Amino acid sequence: MFLILLVLGIQAGELGGHEDPDFKRHLAQANSLREQGAFTEAEAICRLLIEKTRGLGERNPSYAVALNCLGAVFYDQDRDAEAIPVLEKALSILESSSAEDDVQLSACRFLLGACYRQLGRYREAEAMLAAGLPATEKRFGPSHPETASALLEWGLLLRDTGRWVESETALLRSLRIRQETLGKENTLTGVTLAALGTTYTCLGRYSEAESSLRRSASIAEKRSDPILAATLLDLGAVYYVLGSLDQADSVWRRAATIVQGVPQATGLRQEILVRHGALALFQRRLNEAERLLNEAATLAGRSDVRLATILTLQGDLYAIRREDQRADDAYRRGMLLVQATKGPEHHSVATCLVRLALFRRTQGRLDEASSLFEKALEIDRKTIGPQHPTHGIHLADYAVLLRKMKRKDEAKEVETQARAIAEANRGNAFLGSTIDVRELQKR
Repeated sequence: MFLILLVLGIQAGELGGHEDPDFKRHLAQANSLREQGAFTEAEAICRLLIEKTRGLGERNPSYAVALNCLGAVFYDQDRDAEAIPVLEKALSILESSSAEDDVQLSACRFLLGACYRQLGRYREAEAMLAAGLPATEKRFGPSHPETASALLEWGLLLRDTGRWVESETALLRSLRIRQETLGKENTLTGVTLAALGTTYTCLGRYSEAESSLRRSASIAEKRSDPILAATLLDLGAVYYVLGSLDQADSVWRRAATIVQGVPQATGLRQEILVRHGALALFQRRLNEAERLLNEAATLAGRSDVRLATILTLQGDLYAIRREDQRADDAYRRGMLLVQATKGPEHHSVATCLVRLALFRRTQGRLDEASSLFEKALEIDRKTIGPQHPTHGIHLADYAVLLRKMKRKDEAKEVETQARAIAEANRGNAFLGSTIDVRELQKR
């Protein structure tokens, strides 16, 4: 959402061969309304264009352009599930009627790839974006803002699939292009800085993450719209990880105020509810946490990848309340959803496995807990790497289990590894789990 600078109707004469002045004017008007956030009006114009161009034949490129525009309106409102069939129809037309570097074909691929990514359909997203990036660079050149936009979405996909070093490379290149062509204070430059900040967070480089996100927020202050709210959401996450809970709470409350009553910000509202729910859970405000998480769940679809996070946090809540069956069910549902959407080897699966392992440890089911930890640590090593702060936290939790199992020599070895990682990342890592293990161990 809010991350792609599309070329729908911006390039005069690049409308799939359609030369109707009224079509161009209406398309430009729809795009202008999108930029202003007037989505109801933009959608109405797009539907009018679709009806008009459908009469020219459903394989006509101009019909695909109108579909592209409607898909962009849906995407801007976080209506990815509605956007996908519209964009898939546009893509089928454009792939059969346009050159590989056609501007509308590239725009369609990136919109569709972005929607797939938002819904956790990463393989389909990668197919779209991998095809679109070279074509965009060929069409516009290596230093054009459109190439920067393509690199941004590619970098986000790499981030979401755990390829963080590659993500940093793509996002740094996007940032350089935007700074040089659009300026250091441009809104889209700020968006790229925010994306880079989230990648630094994934890499455990929290001071760089905070710096990038604060710079992004400073640029977005001029607008005080969902772009600023999204940046504050990610900045709060850095403060949360660093243990600055009051700062996290403050920026998340401000983000919530910004998106209140904004129809196109449903996804952001859900994310803010989840973050606040996690914070309330950590601070043992259990009733408040339950309310926030339940509200977030009502905004998520059954296959929404974000629902997995909600389920995992609900598992934590039930575990603290000693509602074992509900906790077990929530943890398992969350893990299955992550595996189905992100793949069985994604780093998020490791997080789910550790949560379940901690729960098994408190239940006294130590052999099961050990098996779950071993699977999680193996995924850690393959995805985030053996020196990542999160891997160190997982090791420390595993060492506690090994001591409970009287496997003292193994525990000492694992503790040594965990301490080395913590020392290398001093001041970075704070929370490995929302569950307070010490409280659960009182059971």
